[in-house]
Amino acid sequence: MSSPLRRAGAGIAAAAIVAALLAIGAQGGQSVTISCGMVVTTSIVAGNDLAGCAGTGLVVGAAKITIDLGGHTIEGDDTGTQSGIDNTAGYDDVKITDGEIRDFYRGIIMTNAPGAQISDVVLRSNTNEGMSISASDGVSLSRVEATNNDVLGIYVGSGDGVKIDKSYVVSNGNDGILLGSPNAKVSGSTMSDNGGTGISVAASGVTVSSNTATANAIDGIFLSGGSDIAKSNTVAGNGLWGIYVIADGSTVQSNSLSGDAEVGININADFVTVSKNKVVGAVGDGIGVLNGSGGVVLDGNTVTGSGEDGIDSDDVGGTLLVRKNTTNGNGELGIELTSGTDGGGNKAEGNQNSNECQVVLCS
Repeated sequence: MSSPLRRAGAGIAAAAIVAALLAIGAQGGQSVTISCGMVVTTSIVAGNDLAGCAGTGLVVGAAKITIDLGGHTIEGDDTGTQSGIDNTAGYDDVKITDGEIRDFYRGIIMTNAPGAQISDVVLRSNTNEGMSISASDGVSLSRVEATNNDVLGIYVGSGDGVKIDKSYVVSNGNDGILLGSPNAKVSGSTMSDNGGTGISVAASGVTVSSNTATANAIDGIFLSGGSDIAKSNTVAGNGLWGIYVIADGSTVQSNSLSGDAEVGININADFVTVSKNKVVGAVGDGIGVLNGSGGVVLDGNTVTGSGEDGIDSDDVGGTLLVRKNTTNGNGELGIELTSGTDGGGNKAEGNQNSNECQVVLCS
């Protein structure tokens, strides 16, 4: 039979274990009852939904904390200009994860808040933006769903090196993503059925790769910063241009485009390289280069089934280089140039205009 002393010792040991587990839980975020307007100053796991918040949902009140919504929903009342989660105080390295935020003016707002990590969050039916980021470097968004917001899905006004990965940005009233972060990266994401452009880039050094941009009302991808890259994206069925570039020094490479309502790839910038893209069934030209676009290189692209020319350039400067492109079965010429340099290796067959190519020779 155990002695009272031994039983007491065992009880003390058990209590110590429980205390240690509670301490670990506190470090990782305690399950708490949240309330509208609550200021969060330590890591938490939300233990309940919020419905009909007339003001802000939650306010970030400290740096380096995690707000784990625990699969719950924070809901506003569709009035005012408040946000579901507000970090305009500028606390850095804040993590927000695992829940839905809806019916506010903005789902989440971050200002002067570097290092934030947003993951596994749904931002739905907010009256302005799903997500707003300003002056915040190194912010990461992963597996974010921004849908049916009245204006923008995700807005990044400034802040260097923002990353958006594996996110789903669909059916927003204007652009899916409006990106003003230099050196940002957007990858593995879907931007579809938005009322403006799928992703609109307004900063330099941005890479947009391995995304899907379909059925947006204007463009699939719009590059307007400088030295931007659009690579290995799938772009289809957009209301105007598949990829539209006005950013000098940009690269458009290895994208697959189909069925865009105007031009598949439209270039209105200098020193742009367009290479190894596949363009099928554009309603207008497959690839277009506007007058005044100097130093453009069209290299190794395949363009078929366009309603007008496969490749059409109005540039009269003579600095366009065209080489190793294949243009078959287009509605007018395979390649129609005003001027340019024939780099050789171009092919054209079965285009409606039997001349096949103009200015360059095609086999």
